[in-house]
Amino acid sequence: MSIKGCGCDIVKIERFKGVSQRFLEKYFTENELEYIKSKSIEKQAETTAGLFSVKESMVKAIGIGGGDGLKFSDIEITHTEKGQPIAKINHELYKTLEIHVSISHSETDAMSFAVID
Repeated sequence: MSIKGCGCDIVKIERFKGVSQRFLEKYFTENELEYIKSKSIEKQAETTAGLFSVKESMVKAIGIGGGDGLKFSDIEITHTEKGQPIAKINHELYKTLEIHVSISHSETDAMSFAVID
């Protein structure tokens, strides 16, 4: 295996408390919105922050600056039964990439890491 890219990100969970529906719909897929809503009110900002952070990590790992048409809503994070995040890109240029991601939280921050192999 050869690493082709890696990226990391960290965000303040506080930034995601009370975000607008418009913001959510711009950055997250329907499945992700359902996942966020499935969490308790207390955990929704933490979950939103983690999902946003991992999308940032992925963009950094890919090494793009936004000029190729990839949107955050083209990136979808799902989870295994045990909670492990799984990344998928629904964009013609990047859908074949194999990306491994990880998300972690503290009381105040969400951080993530993405590796492309």
